[in-house]
Amino acid sequence: VAMLEQTPQYDPALSVIDACFSRAGELADLISRYETCLETPGNPGLTDLIDEMERREAWDFELRAKQILTKLNITAFSKPVGQLSGGQVKRVALANVLLADPDMLILDEPTNHLDIAMIEWLEDYLRRNNKALLMVTHDRYFLDRVCSVILELDGQALYAYKGNYAYFLEKKQERIDATNAQIARANILYRRELDWM
Repeated sequence: VAMLEQTPQYDPALSVIDACFSRAGELADLISRYETCLETPGNPGLTDLIDEMERREAWDFELRAKQILTKLNITAFSKPVGQLSGGQVKRVALANVLLADPDMLILDEPTNHLDIAMIEWLEDYLRRNNKALLMVTHDRYFLDRVCSVILELDGQALYAYKGNYAYFLEKKQERIDATNAQIARANILYRRELDWM
């Protein structure tokens, strides 16, 4: 699970690329262990580390970080995070979440601070990667293009809709109309029972 916060915080002295490594978790630890091993005489455990780097596809982490940052219009990789605008910091945080490659993404306003080209790239990225998404967003068009199954929690009931946001709205209204019709029928039957008594 990886989460994009609405207002992410970083050490302001970190460079943009180091900020990506700072949130890479186990992958950053693996890369650090590999680099330490290379600097240690005799390179103890190098074979195992190479195998793990291969298995985890860690060789190209920095390249992937730079590619994603570039798509999000962040190209000054050595610039300190403290010199970035709030929107740029949010985009660095979005890159971090995507680099984590989790099974589930929790995204708080993921399209804030993104221009149209960046939003379209993010939509395509999320569609290509089969991830569970839990999102807070006001961008219904983003939901329409990214989501294929929507779960609604209403009261204590959970409803599943296999479709995009527009489909969800249509089916939710049908469910509400059907429920209201059932309540109306029940009220008519109840009144008839009272009239007979």
